[in-house]
Amino acid sequence: MASKYLDYLDCGSTLDYSAKAQKQFNLACHACSNLYLNSIAGRYHTGEFNKVRIEFEEKLENNFVEDWIDVVIVHLKFDFATWYKETKREKKKLIIENIHQAMLLLVEEFGWAKEPLQKTIEQCRIKEYTNYWQSKHLKKKSSTNRQFKGAIDIDYDIDACQIFAVIYDNEGTQIHKHKLVNKKYDDEDFIVPIDIIELINGKTKWEKSDFVLYDQKQKEIGRVNIS
Repeated sequence: MASKYLDYLDCGSTLDYSAKAQKQFNLACHACSNLYLNSIAGRYHTGEFNKVRIEFEEKLENNFVEDWIDVVIVHLKFDFATWYKETKREKKKLIIENIHQAMLLLVEEFGWAKEPLQKTIEQCRIKEYTNYWQSKHLKKKSSTNRQFKGAIDIDYDIDACQIFAVIYDNEGTQIHKHKLVNKKYDDEDFIVPIDIIELINGKTKWEKSDFVLYDQKQKEIGRVNIS
């Protein structure tokens, strides 16, 4: 059987706290999982599995691993009381470093390669645990008059998601940056991660002098005019 590669990584927990606290933690987990997965260089081979789920648990004596058909689940002890007291940066650090610890458990369990994961966590540390990137899915797109190119930058943080339209001239110099989306996770009409996935996996289009972002359902998210 051909070796699979990791294409899904997520973590979270069912907490003995309020619903708001649980939502806050699990949305932070999704943003951090996204950063770790996107920081892996190339394809990371994972044997018979292609999905990893990490369950953070407070009342756990020993960490353990269970495997299903194509997904492996890591149960990892986590100090929630400390997490809630920390600054935003330290909250991100705690989750990402624990994601890395869980991945190293899988290295021991299944003999996966360790070096790519060490490079991954180093990249996360270099980035200061900041999940900001220019969309590869929404590639730079030339305007109809070929004078400009438009791209989408995404800042996927643990408490909000911001999406920017970035305009470049033909020499590649950034000449304009406009915020299209500023969604805080406390917004009642905003449910993540589903909504974030629909936003960042949509499409862009030039409509005369307007650079426009649409979500996966073809709903217009925002536009910037460069005339």
